[in-house]
Amino acid sequence: MAKQKPLKRNPYAFDPIMKKGGVHEKTTKAKRRKDKMAWRKEARKCEPFFMAAKWLSAC
Repeated sequence: MAKQKPLKRNPYAFDPIMKKGGVHEKTTKAKRRKDKMAWRKEARKCEPFFMAAKWLSAC
């Protein structure tokens, strides 16, 4: 049985830029925005209480 020639590999598979691949994460900006939106949503729940407090203090 004759030796087979090794298969040619994809030269781009080991390219250094390809090491950047993998699991994608949210950017810092997206994480910060999500926290900010959650905080605002929570504040909207309490808004009637604060509005009443402002109204009472204005009298």
